Amino acid sequence: MGTLMLLSAAMTYSVAGIFMKLSLGLTRPLPSVLAFCVVIPGIYLQTLAMRQTQLSISYFLVIGFEAILAFAFGMWLFDERLSSQKLMGLGLILLGTLFLQERF
Repeated sequence: MGTLMLLSAAMTYSVAGIFMKLSLGLTRPLPSVLAFCVVIPGIYLQTLAMRQTQLSISYFLVIGFEAILAFAFGMWLFDERLSSQKLMGLGLILLGTLFLQERF
């Protein structure tokens, strides 16, 4: 259950990142407000999950999965390009995330 909440937190942080990008440096009011509104449920989910997981592991999982999701959203919504270097970096993030799982 804790891992699911951490993945959900990562998803909300990634969606907040989309609104941050759309806010153009907090110069557009609606995306700016939406970024703040979307990040709050992520904080809530991560806080609840931290009851069941170690601090260092919970942060790494959230940041790792958020990076992977942000990259996917960037390719899908903002026409960002995939390169072999980016793919290798994403693979290392995923591998590190897997190694941190105590059940791996």
